[in-house]
Amino acid sequence: MSHKFLALGMVVLATGVYGLAAAEPTLAQKGTMKAWQEQIDGQLKFANDNCGTKITATVDWDAFFKVDLDKASKSGGAVSVGQYCGDAIAAVSNLCTISKDGKEAVTKHITSVACKYGGPGKRSIALAKGVFTFTVDFQVGSNSVDIRQDLAKKM
Repeated sequence: MSHKFLALGMVVLATGVYGLAAAEPTLAQKGTMKAWQEQIDGQLKFANDNCGTKITATVDWDAFFKVDLDKASKSGGAVSVGQYCGDAIAAVSNLCTISKDGKEAVTKHITSVACKYGGPGKRSIALAKGVFTFTVDFQVGSNSVDIRQDLAKKM
């Protein structure tokens, strides 16, 4: 009997300390997430058409919804996760349309795009094992040209 309580206590402790259990999104968040996902999916289809690829994309929705997205911009206004993550995918597409070398680099190096929230001062671009990870900082404007230039330096 005491083993069951010990095991249950460890699960509760791990969940509280490490945040293993994600909260279910609210109805409002689900609607917003659907609209943003459609925006991202549109950019992804466009990129795959331009690049001749089957790149996939993931978004760390849990991390984004921990932020007050209605006040997250540098000016204190609302932000669109669909725009920020979509711009990262647009940067991939732009690499393919700018040059043959860009298209070859994308085909060789990128199989998926991961978009996640980093926080103020933590915008980054990483490319490892086929995954282009774009870490968002809402204090920095979303710009596919800047992202494309930074990504090209990693390829």
